[in-house]
Amino acid sequence: MPEVQRGYEITLKTFDQVLQLAPDDVWSAVYRAHIKAEYTGNLDEAEATWKAIKLKHPDSLAPEFFLRQVEMRRAIPVKKKYRRAELLANGSSFTFQPN
Repeated sequence: MPEVQRGYEITLKTFDQVLQLAPDDVWSAVYRAHIKAEYTGNLDEAEATWKAIKLKHPDSLAPEFFLRQVEMRRAIPVKKKYRRAELLANGSSFTFQPN
């Protein structure tokens, strides 16, 4: 859908503008990586960004929150006809395996 793609592009540009004005705005940097991952599907790139932010701002919980989301996505096996949210809503359990 072109409207959705355009929305992602506008949002990414807005975060870019915010980060130009406030480069140490952790939450903006973290959310920008999240939006880009949703737009491109590149979770690995987002994870690398969040890890870099965590190193630069070790006391911030923002990158940690999204890094835990990555771990959850990778820990839950996704069956073809079910989405992760449906698996969780139906009481599916999974075992967390830290890296």
